[in-house]
Amino acid sequence: MNSRNCLPITLAALTSIVFPTVCWAENEVGFIEKFALAPDREKVLGELVPGSEDYYFFHALHWQNTRNAAKLADILEQWKKRFPNESQRRHVIENRAALLDYDASPQKTLAYLKERLGVQFNHQQEVRDQKPALPSTLDPKRVARDVFEKNALANNGDLSVLSDTALESLIANKATLTVQQRRALLGRLHRPDVRNLPELIIADLKSEESGGFGSFEIHRALLPAQLDVLAKAIPDLATNEVFVFTRLRKLAPGADTDVEFDPVEREAWLDRVWAYAKTLPPTFNTVKAHILFRRLDHDRKKGVYDRARFLEYLKVPRQLDYVNPKWLEKRNNDENLADLGREFDEPFPGARPIGNDEPLVREYFLRLFTDGAAKSGDVDTMLAPWSDYVRTSWLKPVLAEAMIVNGIGSAERWASLLTPQEFQAIKERVDIEFPRTNAAQFQPVDDVQVDVVLKNTPKLIVKIYELNALNFFLSQHRQLNTDLSLDGLVANSEQTHTFDNGPFKRTRQTFKFPELKGRRGEWIVEFIGGGRSSRALVRKGQWQLLQQTGPGGDLLTVLDENGAQVKDAVAWLDGRKLSLDEKLGRIVVPFTQQPGERPIVIASADGSFATLTQFEHHSEEYTLDAQFHIEREQLLARREATLAIRTALMLGESQLDPRLLTEPKLTITSVSLDGISTTREVKDLKFSAGSVLTHTLSVPERVAQISVTLSAKVDVLTAGGEKRTLNASHSW
Repeated sequence: MNSRNCLPITLAALTSIVFPTVCWAENEVGFIEKFALAPDREKVLGELVPGSEDYYFFHALHWQNTRNAAKLADILEQWKKRFPNESQRRHVIENRAALLDYDASPQKTLAYLKERLGVQFNHQQEVRDQKPALPSTLDPKRVARDVFEKNALANNGDLSVLSDTALESLIANKATLTVQQRRALLGRLHRPDVRNLPELIIADLKSEESGGFGSFEIHRALLPAQLDVLAKAIPDLATNEVFVFTRLRKLAPGADTDVEFDPVEREAWLDRVWAYAKTLPPTFNTVKAHILFRRLDHDRKKGVYDRARFLEYLKVPRQLDYVNPKWLEKRNNDENLADLGREFDEPFPGARPIGNDEPLVREYFLRLFTDGAAKSGDVDTMLAPWSDYVRTSWLKPVLAEAMIVNGIGSAERWASLLTPQEFQAIKERVDIEFPRTNAAQFQPVDDVQVDVVLKNTPKLIVKIYELNALNFFLSQHRQLNTDLSLDGLVANSEQTHTFDNGPFKRTRQTFKFPELKGRRGEWIVEFIGGGRSSRALVRKGQWQLLQQTGPGGDLLTVLDENGAQVKDAVAWLDGRKLSLDEKLGRIVVPFTQQPGERPIVIASADGSFATLTQFEHHSEEYTLDAQFHIEREQLLARREATLAIRTALMLGESQLDPRLLTEPKLTITSVSLDGISTTREVKDLKFSAGSVLTHTLSVPERVAQISVTLSAKVDVLTAGGEKRTLNASHSW
């Protein structure tokens, strides 16, 4: 473009700059007239106060009019030093100078005007109906992945322009990152299976800006091997509670395993967590006590009383009445005392606090003293291994009780360790207790037997009551327990047993109930003797549910103990009996307007067996799943492009026939580079299952964005046939 032709274009824009509107005071207007008409302007300039804005302005104007470039430059330099801030009057002189110098140096003037006015001459001439001479290929070196990556790292501090996949690539390739970029990356990362991730986290944890382990979500998501790498590189993590709890959590069994009901998996899990916990410093004594307590409880359910493990548990300091205070004094650090009331939901989900562990400790001592009596009957010898950790005054009565109730030696021999009141209490005490080794639940084919520890019960009556679980669940809305009132009920069977063991000795008896073999149901077995009663709840069989959302509601499948479908099962919900749908082969629970977890009773058709369980009751919630596609190569101005849409009407997890949709409408909106929006609607669309809907659209000129929205209505039956609008959208 000819630079000389540019000048008239910019003159209009400069008018207000070169000749600004000035409101002069009366005396100033007089000076302007005197200056303009004076035959000797230099003499008039002498009237101005040196150093004032007027002084610099009129001197600069005079030297500019007389074309004295040297003096003009000198006065402008003085002006800038005296008034360094922006000056509108100085800009007038500078603008005049640029225009006056155009003939001598046009490029310099044009450069000044471009900078002053902020104009850009980067537009290309548009010629209609002429094929643009644009390149058809891209230089591979300019569009390579590493080029974009390098540009992002150089200009994007928070890495927001990079996708999650690109972030993983940065870690795997050990890209050089700033502290801000590294922390932004870790804040967005969700998956731990990334090569070189531990090294990146170690570098962050060692930096001054680190918030410590646990400040990012990815810390808790690390794999066990990665956590071990961190612990080796940063030894201080061994005392970091968040790190330790995260490491313990990683040792938990899989989601398909329930350690509450699977003793084999529970033991394996306890072995794993203890192998790690025993290496921890004393600050984690609470964790150690919790693990050891659960393992001791697990062992006694098997009838195992491990002496070494129990001693390890007693060595963990805690503030309880039976603990020897001298042992606590040796520890000399109250911060390391185990807190038995603390909850550990993070490392051990679902675990309850220990609370008072004295019953467990007492049971272990009763058993271990009994087993140790065969080796030595000397009191001091039997107490010596424990007296450092437990008060002798607490141990002696327990030792005496263990010997007396197990018939080891004469009762009078051990009476010296007890007060007369304690001795009399042991003699008169009646025990009808159920050892923890009893099975928690029986399969229908199992033989039913119950072990009972008896003391001071010369006559024992055993009654069996068969329960109507279905009626109980429907009326009480809770699980069965031994607190059920048996008043007015007649026992299905009754047995009487006699025992001649004296008032002191405890014996373990096994009671078998062959009449319950091969049956499903719930029974309460009541043992009555010596003025005391104890009950055992016997459950045989347990059904469970599989759930799926269907077009008509929630579909329930009832499974028995072996995972086989119970085809004649029924469900009771809010007093309504729901039977099996013959076509679907499942029980259909209609949708609700109040979704959420609900109790439900599943039972046999004749009501002889029932299980109370929970299920998720869903509402009639439809979603329109639409996938849109346009070939980008077709998006050329004044050309046609084909829009392909694959639709699916979803109700929960079920896919319905899209022909259930009514009043379908496709809205296409295009936005040009100038911000002009154009919208077009297409109606009377035809949907069919498994097919792709296509529509041809015209691509406008200078298009910057194309958005499509597919909408339709569906009848919601649970809302009285109300039509609900569904939408799905996509943009390019």
